[in-house]
Amino acid sequence: FGRPIGQWLLGVAIGLSFTPLAVMELVHDIPYIAIACLLSMVLLAFGTWMLSRYFQIPLYTAYFASALGGAAEMTLLADRHQQRADLVAAAHSVRLLLVLLIIPMLFQIWVDPGVMGATVQKMPVNTMGVLSLLLLAGLGIASFHVLKLPNAFLLGPLFIAGGITAFGFEWTAWPQNLSLLAQLLLGVSLGLRFNQQFMVHAKKLVVGVTLYTFITCLVSAIFALSITKVSGLDFQSLLLSMAPGGMAEMSITAKVFQLNVPAVTVFHVVRMVFVIMTTELIFKLIVKRVTRVI
Repeated sequence: FGRPIGQWLLGVAIGLSFTPLAVMELVHDIPYIAIACLLSMVLLAFGTWMLSRYFQIPLYTAYFASALGGAAEMTLLADRHQQRADLVAAAHSVRLLLVLLIIPMLFQIWVDPGVMGATVQKMPVNTMGVLSLLLLAGLGIASFHVLKLPNAFLLGPLFIAGGITAFGFEWTAWPQNLSLLAQLLLGVSLGLRFNQQFMVHAKKLVVGVTLYTFITCLVSAIFALSITKVSGLDFQSLLLSMAPGGMAEMSITAKVFQLNVPAVTVFHVVRMVFVIMTTELIFKLIVKRVTRVI
């Protein structure tokens, strides 16, 4: 239960960053979010080709392993289409681990803390407010499960806390210890996937996904740099928004460095939903038909 609990706590913490002003500013980011979604499709095609061509990963498995969507959702899609779900899960675990090691470390060295979200931090911690948010977040999780929406333990609390904050209801600051506990639980749950058996049987996959992740990070950095001036967003927030990491990991990095958490979160939420909705459709309509012709 460590990862769901960590996601629950983190979802509330991220949601509290969605102040009315931050939500209004997000409207300006819609064109760049759309471009980020299209970029994810280009990277998906590149990753599929590279993993299958040079690292002997089965084509369909490489396809699901290269998608920049939710790891759990891509693993389920691979299993549904009789592909190597274990390799897909491993690929996403490697990608998340690498991004989580690289980007926050670089930020720690070179990036000065920003000023976003300071208003929430200045509020006192109200115990009843925290308990109320957790309770309502639990209802959000239940609603997401009933509606069969993805990533319920993270997005359910995020939508509830974000909605409350966006309408101007600021009940409490979020306790720092709960955010630290969430990071601890998420980090341990990710690290436990890398056992000895995995390292022995997935050497080619690890090498291929490592190279793909570095290339994806480089492309994301170049793209973020190219639109920094026209978008009005700072480069650090854009880099986290474009990075091939998970929404939870990139959002908490933005929160720690007091960057634009709402922008980073929305970029990743929209990209994740877009990838989940289009990956299977493209697989059925294009990938399978093209490979049959070939």
